[in-house]
Amino acid sequence: MKQKKSRMQTYFAHRTPVVEIICYVGFALCVVAAIFLPGGIPIGMSVATVLAVVLIFTSAARVKDAEVDATVEALFAARGISPDPATTLTCYDLAERPVVKGRDGKLRSPVYVLSRYDTFDDELRIMTYRVDILAEDIQKDIYHLSTDIAISLAEESVMTPNGPRTRYTLTSDMFPAIPVPAGDYEAAEFIKKICR
Repeated sequence: MKQKKSRMQTYFAHRTPVVEIICYVGFALCVVAAIFLPGGIPIGMSVATVLAVVLIFTSAARVKDAEVDATVEALFAARGISPDPATTLTCYDLAERPVVKGRDGKLRSPVYVLSRYDTFDDELRIMTYRVDILAEDIQKDIYHLSTDIAISLAEESVMTPNGPRTRYTLTSDMFPAIPVPAGDYEAAEFIKKICR
């Protein structure tokens, strides 16, 4: 698991690898050489082809967004946790740093939160699982609340690579703020049922 952990750290570091930068610069120099130097086409195109192959291998080795999501799912599966869409809300906690915008446009942080809400006659039970992707650890908390406890939806502005974004949380005096997803109709309807 050590290799996977370092790969996740690479994803969240979100830096362009030096090899990639060198390839782009070298590729530009090859094109200039092919255009302006007499006899530069054979040499420039040969070196450009080699650099293109290196660039393809470098980008193929990069951690993909789906790999981060698969790591979260694998951590849940290893501990026997299976989210039930009817009673579960899941999201990345944008208050945790660093926040990375994936190629799919989704914002991810090294902390993923799954919260499950079960209602009984006069009780609401909230189970939260905070997944630390970098440490490959899951922290579980359980809160037993009476159904008359007030729960509200709060929002705060957090800074991300694409500027400020709104982070939504469920709040109460009985538990710490629980991040919830934004922009999902089904999640919004579910949150309306919980907040009172």
